[in-house]
Amino acid sequence: MQSAFSSLLECLGPESRANRLAFLEEEPRIDQGQSTPERDAEIVESGRGVGDSISCHPAPKSSFGIFVDGVENSATAAWYLGLPLRLAQVAAAAVLRDEEGEMREVVAEERQVTLLYPNSVDADTEQRLHAFCKGAGIRPLPVALRQGEQDWGIALQKHVQAVRGDLECTVLHEASPRASEKCWILADGRCPEPKTAPTKYVVGLVKSHLLPYFKDELYRSWVLNLPEGHRTPVFCATREEEGARKTYSWYLRLHESPDGPPWFGLIRLEMNDLDMALARVDEITAWVLAERAPLSLPDSRYDRLLYPVRYIEQYLRSRLRSRWDLQALIG
Repeated sequence: MQSAFSSLLECLGPESRANRLAFLEEEPRIDQGQSTPERDAEIVESGRGVGDSISCHPAPKSSFGIFVDGVENSATAAWYLGLPLRLAQVAAAAVLRDEEGEMREVVAEERQVTLLYPNSVDADTEQRLHAFCKGAGIRPLPVALRQGEQDWGIALQKHVQAVRGDLECTVLHEASPRASEKCWILADGRCPEPKTAPTKYVVGLVKSHLLPYFKDELYRSWVLNLPEGHRTPVFCATREEEGARKTYSWYLRLHESPDGPPWFGLIRLEMNDLDMALARVDEITAWVLAERAPLSLPDSRYDRLLYPVRYIEQYLRSRLRSRWDLQALIG
């Protein structure tokens, strides 16, 4: 369907300004900082306690057969009466690895281009935005400021991450019928909530550590000092800012480097089912350790980024629209 407007700038009118550098240069990422929990997480693994460092060894073969990841590419597209509008393309896929270790089959894939705008725009402007998006094949998404937020630019960036998370949950849900005892799913990032996708055979792998689950001194002296191939006991990963959701998690050091930062090679694994986590923690850890080779070089995150996940990222990015196409949408 042809749009009533040739570009976003035409849609918004003379009160708008286009960002001529959108998608042409990388915007600074949100500096969310590292928050400190009010209390240490509860250890739930029997016979283990705070400070324990458990040695693990790689399995001969990993039972992870499906990998899930997503990518995002977004930029401030324009300003309308001083309010930013953000154009984002987001994609996610679940890919099946065959018996020979080759990433062969895309089990599920989702892609979308979304225009995120403050919900404070007037009704006439919102109507024009919807008309433009409908003709351009773009999803319009109004965004509200959350409690404590004041910066619309940051609010829109955070919402792009939420859109990506939703797509990852969608492809995981589509792939979940293929999961089994012999074909587990490894999702890059947090394990999705059970209400969004079946998660019996799903493990989340978190590479960032903006939300530590232990207080500063303990986190630095224990978690950041884990040797290579060692894990913490399983703990209940619940934070007040995340609501009532409970997951069960453990830290693991994949690689260590005398010259790297203390979080070099440090990941956090996560599951929704407590009984499954406790029964299979060592086995799952051994599978993850087996995934360390081949390295994901030349990616700078090779110490935490597993090769199958990097494969999905490269695949998805090759299918995104070019920056010139996105610039043409802006006008």
